[in-house]
Amino acid sequence: MQSFLATKATLFEQISKSRTFLIVDEDSLDDGNFRILAYFSLALKSLKLDNSLSKTRIKKIDGLSNKIEDTSVYLLGQLGKNELYHKDIEGKEILEKYVFPLVIQAVKYVGGRIILIECANREKLISFYGNNGFVYLQEDEYVQMIRFLV
Repeated sequence: MQSFLATKATLFEQISKSRTFLIVDEDSLDDGNFRILAYFSLALKSLKLDNSLSKTRIKKIDGLSNKIEDTSVYLLGQLGKNELYHKDIEGKEILEKYVFPLVIQAVKYVGGRIILIECANREKLISFYGNNGFVYLQEDEYVQMIRFLV
């Protein structure tokens, strides 16, 4: 967690590459402490669609055409829990209480249909995202999974 926050989050904010959100323990603020439970970052991305995807799948992704080669998505670029407090918040809670509502709010203002995650090809990660509504799309450098928002 500290590596991304210390080395990239501030730079990405400054150049508007992404926005990073901290999830803090609100009770700790009352005590004068500042406990970061987790964080996530969101960005916009142009997702290049693999030639192997069916026209039906491409049309479902676009919502209109089956002739597109890429589409704009919301990228959940980082999602991490503070190991010191990892039992205080679940990954599912981070997604449902913080990530999805924020992206849905953005959709209301600027449109969009899809949230994308790119993760290492590890069963634990794929299972976690699959259990939270993401479906496998394609594999490039990373496994790409999507979740439809509308």
